[in-house]
Amino acid sequence: MIPFNSETKKMTVVVELERDKRVRVFTKGASECIIDDCAFLLDPNVKTQLSNTGNSSPRAPAPVINLDLNLREKLKRALIEMAEKSLRTISIGYKDISFEEFKYAIGELEKSDSK
Repeated sequence: MIPFNSETKKMTVVVELERDKRVRVFTKGASECIIDDCAFLLDPNVKTQLSNTGNSSPRAPAPVINLDLNLREKLKRALIEMAEKSLRTISIGYKDISFEEFKYAIGELEKSDSK
């Protein structure tokens, strides 16, 4: 786990996916910061098991759409509008990576922490 950092406005936790021999890295935090790190967005028009419809396999990939510049700007404008109404948002992003990628990332983090 990487605890919340007030500079990055994010925190991260890693979950082992034993059956897939991979890990899923979840990061949550200020929506504007999470959006900057993402390339895709879960498609809000497609129902998945995550929305409790029960009509998709838990191993099926979630349907996504590209988070292109136009969509990114549209989301940022919506966040600004909510902030102007004193509404705060939080978002979550995730990425599946191999154990090898995870071990490498941990090594890099440990190196940067020791400096």
